[in-house]
This record gives sequence, structure tokens and C-alpha cells, in this order.
Amino acid sequence: MITKIPQVANAQRQQQSGLLKVGNVKINNLDSSLLEQVLSYVQALGSHHDDIVHYQMLYLVDKNAKGQAVKLPRTVIITQSLILLCHENLMSSAVELKILESYSLKDIQQVFAEENALYVSVVFKRTKILAKKKKWRLCTEGRNPSNKFVEECKRACADVGNEV
Repeated sequence: MITKIPQVANAQRQQQSGLLKVGNVKINNLDSSLLEQVLSYVQALGSHHDDIVHYQMLYLVDKNAKGQAVKLPRTVIITQSLILLCHENLMSSAVELKILESYSLKDIQQVFAEENALYVSVVFKRTKILAKKKKWRLCTEGRNPSNKFVEECKRACADVGNEV
């Protein structure tokens, strides 16, 4: 991505006459800010020794009021004990991460790729006797990211003794 930004910027600038090529593009790496936010949230839940095991940007497939599927950009973060569904504001110059839902890795009942390889489902155990199961239906940009997500999620679950 770091090499593509100047290439795309230069291609755009060449289309507009009189603009100079972009030489050095400074990209701020805000990974430490992201890590701090996630780890402070995890610590607030009572777990003080969690590291981030997997971070992936994808889409949450949700149904709107008319019953049509809508793809919402989301970030899923897997720590050593939790899975977090987040909304990340990528248009901001600072890290703006809002945690929408979180579950223990032990609460994951199933993780599987659907018939369409771009879609992945994560099914969670019931939290109450009469409650229906919670399910995240996620969509990625390709087969490899979907497979990677399933692999990493299953590996993290296995590490806590949950064979999904």
C-alpha cells in the first residue's frame, strides 16, 4: 500500500496539467494508537495480558429496514481471549476506533466460509436461555482474505481450548 499511494497520486497528478509529481509522501503509522485503544478496552473488560493476534478490515453484511443486505465497512480484531467488531473512521487523521460488539473466543460456536467464498459467518453461543444465537455475516474482497480470517479465528479459538 505504501508503494501504491505515490504511484496513484502521480498518475492522478499527470492527468491534471501543470502539477508536479509527488516525491516523498509521508504516511503516519498510527499502529501504536490503535494498539493502545484496543488494549485499554480489553483491560477494561478485565483481561490484562491480551495481545492482538489478528486485525482485518472487511464488511458486516446487515439487513436494512426493507430487508435488503447492506455491507457496512468494519474492522475485526482478535486478541488472545476476545473477538471485537469495530467501526473505524478511516477518514480521520487520528485513530478513531469504536468497539461495537465483543465476545469471548470461548463463546464462538462456529466459524465457516459460506458457499460464496467471499462470505464468512461467525456464530456465537446463546448468552441467555431464550435468546437466539448471535451471528456475524462478514464479507471480504477475495477468497484469500476470507480463508485467512477463518484460519486465524479458528487458531485463536483453539489456543483457548475452543475447537470450532
